[in-house]
Amino acid sequence: MGLTMNKKNIIWIVTDSVRTYRSGYDDRDRLDVMDKIATEGVEFSNAFTSAPSSILAASTMFTGLPACYISRHYNDFSFDDNEIDSLRNLLKGFGYHAYSIFDAKACRCALHSMAGALPSKYFPPKVTHDEWWPNKEITNILKHLFDNQYVKSPSIFLLWYNCRHDPNTSYEIERAINIFKENGVYDDSILVMCSDHGYPDPKSGLTAETMKKYSHDMIITDDNIRVPLLIKYPGCPKGKKVENVVRTSDIYFTLLDILDVSVPNRNKMNYNCEYRGKSLLEYLNGNKVEPRIARTDTRLRLAFGRVTSLRSDTFKYVYYCDEHKEGLYDMVNDPSEMINLIDSDKLIHKEEIEKFRKMLNDMDQSINHYHLDQLKLNLQKEIRKRYTSDAVGQVKRILIHTSILTPASVLLYLIESLQNHFKNASIDFIGDPENKVKYQDGIFDNIYTIEQSDDLKTMDKGVLENKYDITIYFTENSRYLFIDPNVVSMLKKVNSSRIYMMDYNFSIYSNLFSKWITPFIRLYKRNRQFYKGEPLLFFKELYSTIKAGIKLHFLKHKEQTFDTEQIKIMRDKNVAVFDGKNPWISDRSEDKEKRDAFNLDYINKLGKAKE
Repeated sequence: MGLTMNKKNIIWIVTDSVRTYRSGYDDRDRLDVMDKIATEGVEFSNAFTSAPSSILAASTMFTGLPACYISRHYNDFSFDDNEIDSLRNLLKGFGYHAYSIFDAKACRCALHSMAGALPSKYFPPKVTHDEWWPNKEITNILKHLFDNQYVKSPSIFLLWYNCRHDPNTSYEIERAINIFKENGVYDDSILVMCSDHGYPDPKSGLTAETMKKYSHDMIITDDNIRVPLLIKYPGCPKGKKVENVVRTSDIYFTLLDILDVSVPNRNKMNYNCEYRGKSLLEYLNGNKVEPRIARTDTRLRLAFGRVTSLRSDTFKYVYYCDEHKEGLYDMVNDPSEMINLIDSDKLIHKEEIEKFRKMLNDMDQSINHYHLDQLKLNLQKEIRKRYTSDAVGQVKRILIHTSILTPASVLLYLIESLQNHFKNASIDFIGDPENKVKYQDGIFDNIYTIEQSDDLKTMDKGVLENKYDITIYFTENSRYLFIDPNVVSMLKKVNSSRIYMMDYNFSIYSNLFSKWITPFIRLYKRNRQFYKGEPLLFFKELYSTIKAGIKLHFLKHKEQTFDTEQIKIMRDKNVAVFDGKNPWISDRSEDKEKRDAFNLDYINKLGKAKE
């Protein structure tokens, strides 16, 4: 990689869960500071997140790739920098120093390998990694860095704020900007200001209270997936607004463009993927720009309950992956997404539907191909550990069990991979009766059912008459999912030479090991950099892991599931009975007086504290 570039400092400010507009009803509204930055730089008013979930959204912003490429399942989220570049890791090769200050411990852990997390040695007194950091603390940490002359240039600053329950969020961000100005690190820097995702409009009925029952990351309407995006850099147009649809994956390549980074083929997915982001600067040079399509996924590829949307400048296509249902919405004439045009007879709608279906299929094939290659390698390693070449040829019959929640795509991956290795084997399936309908298209040689009666589960007698070489209990391996001991006991009754538990990464694991050891190993890997500065954190994590295990495996707390399409229906009913105004593009400011009063009170308190 050449080292010639325009080494500007980067200030990237993300505020969790902020919408693009003001509803005047809750704390997720557009921030006042965004209005000020809009006059200094460029605002992209139709920017869409790759996922309405903080970790997944961040993974896209920091790599320029749709989240579905980066990891396969949220509960074992990982980032492989051998396969994918991140902005922090790429710029490190140019001598950049990263100062990443995340509000939530979960973000500091999950995103450390991708974006870095501020080391404990830079923390102010009494600040610990084990805490959630309020907005005031984030700004104070930034001030501490400058006051103690820890900052080295060129730098990339990543500040992650949260608008929840803090009417002074905008003020704290302005205070951070003033700190940069006071230290001469603003005027000549690149500033990105955005949110990771929006939040359901209060008029939808999907409020913070109702979201305790559901989950905002399952909502695919524009209020939840459109994000504020403002970019300021030396020489940029001031006060310009771009209304075309853009993606948060575009930010990565825009920054490289501004920095004039020439990235040769590093054989990494960011630069080889057809569906990666693209620089936004082409919207500013006056040339004609090819329209972009924004893809958003509520879940990663191998997770249950995934909903995918494809958003153009005029239409949105929605696909409920597990329910196999579709939606098409005219975003010009129906911005509230109330009228599903999927069954419309109009030619224009039929053409849009076919265009979106083809695009989704092409994208999914690209994603599937990328992950399937890795999964095949994983399975190959597991088989080679346990079988010689001769033994592989002697496997004649395989039985697979999985739950109704297992995505069909991941099960099809497994079948294809097993058939590739055990070429002489037939593959049977045993599961809930619903699975018999789900997989009746001949992908299995035989399908058997498990019947539920009260607390008892009984197997189809036909499966007991067979002799299997391998039985696989195929299930997610995470701290969030309860492994049914009744199923384990039943599978032990099957006449099978070997019984394996296999996760969605095609890794074989021990039931006991996965319950008690794997969760701690996962936490240890994510937190070990902080143990030196906070020795007690190790024991806290050990305690929390044991406590979670007791809840999961003895008290049998299970993962929450729900019908994603039903959430949309509930939301539509609430919107329909509101005042008839367009809920997504109004910019109410009735609460501005109240917010100004909050800010003034906060500033007064801050001044008294300094005295």
